Amino acid sequence: MHALYAIALQTIRTSLRQKVFLAELLVVLLVVTAVPYTAMGDGTAVGLVQLILTYTMGLLVTACSAATLWIACVSMSREIEGYQMHLVTSAPTPRWRVWLGKWAGVFVLQALLLAAGGAIGYGMLHWRLAHENFPKPERDRLNAEVLVARREYRPPQTDFWRLADEEYARRRDRGELSAGHDPESIRYELCRQIKARSSELPADGMRGWTITGIARPAADAPAIFLRYRYYVGDPVMKKQSVVNGAWFFRAPDSRSVVAPQRSSSASFHEMALPPALIQPDGKLEFAFRNLSEDGASVIFQAGDGPSLLVPATSFASNYVRTLLLVLFQLAFLAALGCTVSSIFSTPVAIFMAAGYLAAGLLIQPSINARYRAEDGSYAYTGQMDRAAHLMAAGAKVAVVSLGDFDAASGLANGRLITNRRLVVSFGILVGLRALPMALFGIWIFTRRELGLVVREQ
Repeated sequence: MHALYAIALQTIRTSLRQKVFLAELLVVLLVVTAVPYTAMGDGTAVGLVQLILTYTMGLLVTACSAATLWIACVSMSREIEGYQMHLVTSAPTPRWRVWLGKWAGVFVLQALLLAAGGAIGYGMLHWRLAHENFPKPERDRLNAEVLVARREYRPPQTDFWRLADEEYARRRDRGELSAGHDPESIRYELCRQIKARSSELPADGMRGWTITGIARPAADAPAIFLRYRYYVGDPVMKKQSVVNGAWFFRAPDSRSVVAPQRSSSASFHEMALPPALIQPDGKLEFAFRNLSEDGASVIFQAGDGPSLLVPATSFASNYVRTLLLVLFQLAFLAALGCTVSSIFSTPVAIFMAAGYLAAGLLIQPSINARYRAEDGSYAYTGQMDRAAHLMAAGAKVAVVSLGDFDAASGLANGRLITNRRLVVSFGILVGLRALPMALFGIWIFTRRELGLVVREQ
């Protein structure tokens, strides 16, 4: 282990002397100090903090990721091309230990810089808030919606396909289906009709939901929030309107609490509720009545809620969780850079690493660009379209889209970075991506003939 430690320390020292690291250090210090100091926002405490968090975390992650990839790409390729690697491999040290030492040096250096930048950014955020004269209602809203980590609870999802199968069986047993019918087409149409009926709420109609398994917040916790979005008429239409309605909540003492609402459609809303509405068994029962004056129907799509946001932990804890997600990304980027630098020359290694990340950014939009039916299935225009989509989905397995692991938006909106998300992100980025890539890079590096570089020169 002494050799691995020495190689990692030497990698850190070499990186500190690179102009890329000095530029990264300058950018990080500028981001975490200038953005909180100069940000203006929309005049509200929530808008200011969300702006600071979004730009600070976004620029900090971008700077650290770019520098990690660049330094890792040149960590071994330059030493191979400059004949220094021959001196290292001539010692009684296995090449796998050399590779791990290079990776560890790059990762530790960037992790320390990320931690320092995150700590300075956190302190600057609170320094800026301490020098702002926001009224108490503004600060209370800030503490309830942003400077907190809220866990989201959703009602159980309806199994539309099971209901469609049951309706299909009833119609088949009654002899209502024609001979020679296509069962799949009938099931698809029944599922579409059932889903449409369940999502549409006519004027003066009422629909109820029940959310269970809610962890009751502390007595002094900020308010809980009901998050929802509905549409008027067709959700595809961009032109929406204001809807009159009323929410009904069942309190633990069985009395009904009414909250009239007049809100615009096609946009998310968060309605503050007292935590006392949660029943002792962790259940919340509520309903919505459509009081539209023009007789328009209201549509609640399955992915738009309603859901309940409940305070789960502190903002500082959620901030640390966000930085942990970034650390997983840096570990993957360091492995990617060290792998390509052990195979190619410096320019080619940088090109290959950048191309890999660019492919990850482009594949997901190509998958989402396909038209989806109401039940969530893809609707293809032909066999070529299906083949192209399947190829993109297969490539998605091989590449990584770092945008899928971005947590800055959730942090700025007070959404909890759950333990499950941390475990899944660690498993994907480190277990399924960085580890196989590291094993491949080590295997290539142990079999590379370094003397060829000398003869080529």
